Amino acid sequence: MNRWPYIKAAGAHLGADWCYQTAAQAAHKQTDRRLLAQHVAIMAGSHTVAALTSDGVPNSHRALYVAINAITHYAIDSVTMPKWLDQSLHLVIALASAKLLEARR
Repeated sequence: MNRWPYIKAAGAHLGADWCYQTAAQAAHKQTDRRLLAQHVAIMAGSHTVAALTSDGVPNSHRALYVAINAITHYAIDSVTMPKWLDQSLHLVIALASAKLLEARR
């Protein structure tokens, strides 16, 4: 089993949520849709890099992978919840959707 898609998916999420999210986005994304949209755009970009660096993957799978992670990230971050639950949901979705980044033989 190739673990790279799963490592890339987890890294895309963790990098975008912990390295590239601004303090303003983290503090106000539940009440400011502009900040939430900025954060989700960064998240989508991070997942796009993971998708585009996966060889042998159909473009439709790449697009679906990015869409799943961006849409669910927007939905989860629109609601106030404990950080552990927020992060768990994001990681479960990223790892489950990483199956789409496995090369087709």
